[in-house]
Amino acid sequence: MSPALSLAAVALYLTGAVLAYRRLKSGQPSKQFRGIVLVLTVVALACHAASLLPVLVHNGGLDLGFSHAASLVAWVVTVLFVLTSLSQPIESLALIVLPIAAIATAIQGFSPGGHTMITLDPPLYAAHIIVSLLAYGLLSVAVAQSLMHAIQERALRQHEQTTWMRALPPLESMERLMFGMIWTGFALLTITLAGGLFFSEQVFGKPLRLTHHNVLSIIAWLVFALLLTGRAFFGWRGRVAMRLALGGFTALALAYFGVKFVLELVLGR
Repeated sequence: MSPALSLAAVALYLTGAVLAYRRLKSGQPSKQFRGIVLVLTVVALACHAASLLPVLVHNGGLDLGFSHAASLVAWVVTVLFVLTSLSQPIESLALIVLPIAAIATAIQGFSPGGHTMITLDPPLYAAHIIVSLLAYGLLSVAVAQSLMHAIQERALRQHEQTTWMRALPPLESMERLMFGMIWTGFALLTITLAGGLFFSEQVFGKPLRLTHHNVLSIIAWLVFALLLTGRAFFGWRGRVAMRLALGGFTALALAYFGVKFVLELVLGR
């Protein structure tokens, strides 16, 4: 059943993305297509979860191999996208979020996983994983928002008033929402790093080790801290903000997925 559910989730994700693109291209207001895109996405999330859970959870632990971890993060990101869409005009992000969720689901559905077992004991470790997933998910949505914001700003600068541009929210609203998500994601990332760096014995049951994961995570935190400091004191926005957001997100992605990709798929460990 897992491959069939994965295929159903992929088809629904891609259908939602195509509908979002067609509606945006037609220039119709977001309220006219929000409902159907969100319904398709919610059903896709249900199929995605049903295909992922049996291979993710084993004997009280989690199989967080590369493909399963990517699928889990994609699911969390998409859930956050749906929840945010209920109150904020970010339906245009379906063009980025849903295809990525479809790719991650397809990889998970047809790969054996890395069998990187993570136990959920002690409870602080489980809390650490949940907070880190939320941080990564929020920052992922924020970076997707920054990409859409950059495209919109470039089109306005070049006076490209296409139909899909007119369907997007005002530039100021997009920017305000983006920084709101970055602030929240940064706060959760700070909690995650503090738990790992200063309370390693209590959270992981072993002393802190300076790994590639830890170093890259700290670099990501510093980049996001620089972005938010520049925003607060110097009003950084536009391309500067987008480049820093992408830089921080890239470091964060490499901290987990880059290291896992090399260890599992390249080195076979």
